[in-house]
Amino acid sequence: MLAFVAIFTIFLGVLSLWILKRIKHFRLRDELGLRGPPVSYLHGNLGDILAYVKKNGVSRSPWFRIEMAKKYGETMGMYFGTLFEISSTNLDFAREVMITQFHNFTDREAPTIHNAYPMENGLLQITGKTNKGFGWKDVRSIVSPVFTSGKMKKMHQTILERVDAFVDELDRKTRNGKTHMDIYDEWQALTLDTIARVAFGVNCNSIQDRNDVFYTNCQAFFQLLGLDKSWITVPLSFMFPAIGPYLRPLSDLAQVERPLVQKLKEAIAKRKKMIGTAEAEERPDLIQLLLEQDLERQNTENKPPLGDDVVLSNCHSFLLAGYETTSTALAYCTWLLAKHGDVQERLYDEIIETFSNDQPIDYEKAMKSEYLDCVYRETLRLYPPVVHFTARQCVNDTIVTGIRIPKGAYVSVPVQCVHWKEEYWPNAMQFDPDRFFSPEAKKSLAWMPFGVGPRHCVGIRFAEMEFKTAIIAAVRRFRFSIDEKEKGDLPIRINAVLMRPTDGVKLFVEKRQ
Repeated sequence: MLAFVAIFTIFLGVLSLWILKRIKHFRLRDELGLRGPPVSYLHGNLGDILAYVKKNGVSRSPWFRIEMAKKYGETMGMYFGTLFEISSTNLDFAREVMITQFHNFTDREAPTIHNAYPMENGLLQITGKTNKGFGWKDVRSIVSPVFTSGKMKKMHQTILERVDAFVDELDRKTRNGKTHMDIYDEWQALTLDTIARVAFGVNCNSIQDRNDVFYTNCQAFFQLLGLDKSWITVPLSFMFPAIGPYLRPLSDLAQVERPLVQKLKEAIAKRKKMIGTAEAEERPDLIQLLLEQDLERQNTENKPPLGDDVVLSNCHSFLLAGYETTSTALAYCTWLLAKHGDVQERLYDEIIETFSNDQPIDYEKAMKSEYLDCVYRETLRLYPPVVHFTARQCVNDTIVTGIRIPKGAYVSVPVQCVHWKEEYWPNAMQFDPDRFFSPEAKKSLAWMPFGVGPRHCVGIRFAEMEFKTAIIAAVRRFRFSIDEKEKGDLPIRINAVLMRPTDGVKLFVEKRQ
């Protein structure tokens, strides 16, 4: 009996300390002098997000942060479970966090459910220092050389092959004239095929086969990221961070990614045997380049190998990031071109002047096409696919624009909020590619679809190459238009860190004469 009383007393003591610590944590925002919505000691402000979506519809979710900023100020505090985040659309604040004081904000923000295999050692997730003895800087030093312009040119031929297959498929589907289709679905098939072949040398064919294992599982993975889909595991990892990594193997996310991970394991084993062969040199893929770069690092810097699990983590990250973000950007672009026929025809004229109707799409010419670049930048300004991945964790106590930021707190600069702010972009909700003829606009910190500072997206050059190549091929062969009944705003939603079309992108597609 005494033993039971002692154990129960200890339990009550530990529970009381945990509750007091939690209450103190939820009072941190007030101590810092920041405003924000009322906080629940259980879920923080997660309930506010769900209530907002329930009241206004999922297509209003991109405006949640904007409306919160109007109510509580451009720099405010919110709690996602126990994760305390200072959110700001102030560019001075963004510059301090992402560039000037980057050494104090090296780690990314993510629910702890992703701090587990296979994501924990990928660039999307890895911290400044892991228990393996290396961190994001070590991995970045290996991954960055993979994306040089020289390597991009080698990958461009594979992209062209898949783009040609994509154009042939659209040609088949429009054989009987103008056809109404979900162009988002078509772009997703293209980008997944491209990533699978360029990154892993896997010859999947989603363009013709929507039952391909890569396609079905990647689509399912992104559908499950939202709070409304993984309504138990993801919120729990926010509310009780310590259990997040243990939830991962039990989650639906783990179920759909297992076939992907198995494919990656097989590809890595195959590529290790190919190092130094003529085939590897002629058509390198991401796995091959990562393995070779790691070998060079071992030989020149006398450092231990990263290991297959780290290579797999980064390939997994590249697969998910490269597939979804580029297809979403392409879908947004074709919808905008369909809605703004004058822009579409002006772009078509530049494409024909540069490449004619059937000239191969040269990498250098594609990257230097001026109006195409303006369309590319304006598409990503108005509809940035990634909107919440700018968040960083503070690793040292510091002060940013007069605000005390304690170690462990997170700071974010919501991308769509900055991109839609009239102060930075006059007539912000208007699609106007001409604004990017201005050198100042191209250099503006207020354009941040790939993030800002040392941890900006490492694949930015690859994404741009794929986007421009695909748009050139599509616009010179097809004309896109919108049904008169669908000329309003495109329904979009926030899904985890992504801003995606709510229900596809339905367009008319017809061959040009």
